[in-house]
Amino acid sequence: MNIFVKDILNLLESKKLDEPVSVELLFDVSVSSNYRIAAKEKLTAENARYLLDHKIEKIDVLYDKKLLSLLIYFYPERYRVPTSSLSFVELDKIISAYKEINKKSSRQRYLISATEIHDIKNPARLLLEYNEKIDFQKWNDIKTRLDKNIKLDVFYSERGIIVLADLSSKQENYTKRFLQTTELVSLLVNPPEKVQVKICHSFVGTVDVIRVDDPSELQSVYSANNSKLVIFSENMRPEYTKALAQLKEWDKFVRLLMIKNINPGEKEQNLQVIKRSYQTDHWDINDY
Repeated sequence: MNIFVKDILNLLESKKLDEPVSVELLFDVSVSSNYRIAAKEKLTAENARYLLDHKIEKIDVLYDKKLLSLLIYFYPERYRVPTSSLSFVELDKIISAYKEINKKSSRQRYLISATEIHDIKNPARLLLEYNEKIDFQKWNDIKTRLDKNIKLDVFYSERGIIVLADLSSKQENYTKRFLQTTELVSLLVNPPEKVQVKICHSFVGTVDVIRVDDPSELQSVYSANNSKLVIFSENMRPEYTKALAQLKEWDKFVRLLMIKNINPGEKEQNLQVIKRSYQTDHWDINDY
């Protein structure tokens, strides 16, 4: 796993843990000719501070479920809860469908491993690393060497929401549109405690919500962030509707959702609508 040294240091020094955390290096780390930490060596707080002092911010460590669970708990914005746990058959079906869907769209969809998998006949051989891309080629390279009873934790390549905001101070309804946009972003980033709707297990509003004001940037932001859903309002100016049409042409399966109003008493209903749109694919997997 490739993780931030500062996060490791915080865990190693934490007084909140019931027992000390163990972190082993996956590869040798050479800071200078006089300072090297060997692979398989347990990292200490002193080591971690030395690495940070010498501008080494990330390192590869041995995959460990307990370590990962702690990172997810303390740093949910950087280390995510897996989106799904899929069986061998489900994996094969989804990846095969992606192969055909990707032929019809400029967006290339795939899965990402949220665990590590070893060869069933040679356990020392690592077939799939944590956070590794699983596309059709990778899957076919490894699937004959996997336990067919496997349940693989994964992320989907698409994540996050774009709020396309058509805001111009020259518009007669500018104040209303501005307040509605602000309310929508606030609802996604920091929903009220009494609202129990969660967009997705691995969704973190503080980093997964992006506001786009310039319609000419919509496609590039959507592509660069692998965003999963675009939300927009009604009665947008022509340049905004054109940008949405161009995005639909670029990605035939893009998820688009128009939200007319965010009413204070309907926040939970609004989130339910957004959640449904976020989690709905615009293809039928049984067709592939």
